[in-house]
Amino acid sequence: MKKICLLLTITLLTINAYSQPAPQNWNWYFGRHISINFSSGSPIQMPNSAMNAFSGCASISDNTGNLLFYTEGRTVWSRNNMVMPNGTNLNGGLTEVQIVSIVPKPDSANIYYVFTNFTLPSPIGLCYSEVDMSLNAGYGDVTVKNVQLVDSTMRKMTVVRHCNGHDYWVIVRTFNGNSYYAYLVTAAGISAPVITNIGVSIIYASSDGGGVIKASPNCKKLAETLLFSGTVQLYDFDNSTGILSNLITFPIGLNNGNCNAMSFSSDNQKLYVSNNALYQYDVSSNNQASIIASQFPVDLSSTYHNCLQLGPDNKIYIDVDNTHFLNVINYPNVLGIGCNYMTNVVPLGGDTCRFGLPNFYDGYNNYAPSTTIDTAICFNAMQLTATAIGSSYLWNTGDTTQSISVSSSGTYSVQVAGVTTCSNILDTFHVTIIPPFIVNLGPDSSICSGDSILLDAGNAGSLFLWSNGATTQTITISAAGNYWVQVTNGACTVSNSVNITINNFPLPHASFTVDTLSGCKPLIVHLTNTSTNATSYWWHFSEGG
Repeated sequence: MKKICLLLTITLLTINAYSQPAPQNWNWYFGRHISINFSSGSPIQMPNSAMNAFSGCASISDNTGNLLFYTEGRTVWSRNNMVMPNGTNLNGGLTEVQIVSIVPKPDSANIYYVFTNFTLPSPIGLCYSEVDMSLNAGYGDVTVKNVQLVDSTMRKMTVVRHCNGHDYWVIVRTFNGNSYYAYLVTAAGISAPVITNIGVSIIYASSDGGGVIKASPNCKKLAETLLFSGTVQLYDFDNSTGILSNLITFPIGLNNGNCNAMSFSSDNQKLYVSNNALYQYDVSSNNQASIIASQFPVDLSSTYHNCLQLGPDNKIYIDVDNTHFLNVINYPNVLGIGCNYMTNVVPLGGDTCRFGLPNFYDGYNNYAPSTTIDTAICFNAMQLTATAIGSSYLWNTGDTTQSISVSSSGTYSVQVAGVTTCSNILDTFHVTIIPPFIVNLGPDSSICSGDSILLDAGNAGSLFLWSNGATTQTITISAAGNYWVQVTNGACTVSNSVNITINNFPLPHASFTVDTLSGCKPLIVHLTNTSTNATSYWWHFSEGG
């Protein structure tokens, strides 16, 4: 008897699980009515975006990758491409790349913050609005609008995950100084800013107010481009306190001008920056001289790379104004030419890029929430593995290894310490071990030509699949062959097979001799020349001539 068991190995979703795509940023809405979707693993153009975004924009999906809403900082559209109630006249700017970001409110299934950024000469600055997705038949409603947090902000805004893997930092810069404002977003709301004064002081008259701020996916680094100066300011970021430190400044490229677009690689060690040309830097050393020496020209074609954005597939996508494609860096973690920069990779149909891609925070890609997993396994032990590389592991079984093997149903959980600086990662598994069941079609058999045999898989109420395509518990067969059946009970499948042969014997015949005796003695008949090796005989006598 052959058995097939479905063995499921479950691994934890933790902040180091780069292979786990983040559904919240699967839908990108940008440019002139462009939308692309990453649910298949690669970007596919989708129809029906109602938005014509000149520059900055943002979109958000739910935990399973379904679009919720999108915006260019002034109007909010629902997933049905209709303007949300109260979803107009938000305080986003017009030309800034980072004018808007969307942040889920922690511990809320329905509330999302839309942060908008409007630079001088307007005093509007950083504001937030709230979207409640439980309203408007699930299409959302803007319930709070344009609450100001700080004025006189630059056109730079990024979002960073707190080290607890739960809360968020929203970070902006103000003019007329060197102040970075980090606002912590928690279940209780938006806290007063943590202010760090560090780096170059910028006044409004300077074009260095342009550029972007980007965070590394592990949320430990911040980088800022200074548009006019053509330089980058690289910082350590403490995502437990919101404080920036350890400034490293280095120039970009050959002409040090118009430094705008930027993105980290998913391994946090490479930084890609454009000032018309596109350059790669290895920032893993945290040493200015080493970073400068690592410069590699990825593209010197003088193409103006408007925006660089890390995708859920860990490739970096690049838009070029007034084109119908996205360019891509296929392997951003690889140094030098191996990063594989390609142009015109993602077709956008008749729609065209402008000056911005969605302002996602790249911590989506490796800050997956703690999760509860329900699973079942057939007959055997199950291996549970914590993929996060921590300093220690503690399972509720008392085990302290990264992996454990379980052979009984129950709830299993593990705490992984040392993954974040201020909390443990916790995941829980509800495991069901399905007991074995037997499928037995019996021994191999032979039947005579013209006869049939009933094969019975047993296990009434299960799902059946026979080698001849039948889906019933029993089949009747009259031809030779090897017959198998798969019986599925819940998550488990067991198979069995039997070999049936046909005995095509010729009709027996025989000749005989008769001893003719007289009197009352018996008549003796002798069989001769039989056509088969008979094992039994049946005689028939009849009277008559």
